[in-house]
Amino acid sequence: MMFRPDQPRHYEEVYAGLVARLATVDFRWLADGLGAQYEAGALVIFSFGKPYRVTKTGITDLAGAVPPIDLRMVLAYYVLHGGSAELSGQWVSFRDFKDTTFFMATYKDIVERPMAELFSGQLEALKTCSQLLGGRDLPELGTGDLCYCYPALPNLPLALVFYDADEELSASATVLYDLHSTFFLDLECLAVLGLILKERLSAARQQLLS
Repeated sequence: MMFRPDQPRHYEEVYAGLVARLATVDFRWLADGLGAQYEAGALVIFSFGKPYRVTKTGITDLAGAVPPIDLRMVLAYYVLHGGSAELSGQWVSFRDFKDTTFFMATYKDIVERPMAELFSGQLEALKTCSQLLGGRDLPELGTGDLCYCYPALPNLPLALVFYDADEELSASATVLYDLHSTFFLDLECLAVLGLILKERLSAARQQLLS
């Protein structure tokens, strides 16, 4: 399970296996369906507004730096999954996908609850951090004190519905996915994508404070 940051060696071994599989893939054929750019034998894929290069030998940013293991694995699975469906336009929560019971307690504990606590009473900071990640306001959902859509992957957006704390209730955060997201990643990777959103928002907040 990819919710175990205490096992970096294990995940590096899994990632090495994914890279071996990437070496067998025809990137040029997959590019359009993934919403990626094909350049010099590699795929360039944007995640939260930042480009990453997927090659037959591994994944880096455009400067050659190695991204965190969770993002590398998600990008690798995204390419290997080869999804080419169209978005449904229907937003659902993680629990709305089939067979997510096993993930839900952990998902709430390390994705949604920390985001709610981090930005409680800080709507403007959350708005600014969301914009730093390439997010846009999503008023058409008509819910929450703040609702933003983020370009998590080219064909796989995420949305965040945030209710700030009031006199009776604590703040809450719910990550939403397009109903067709499972055409592009499995449930575990979708959960990790929510975790990456939380980590990116947290890092953006630290940037604001520095």
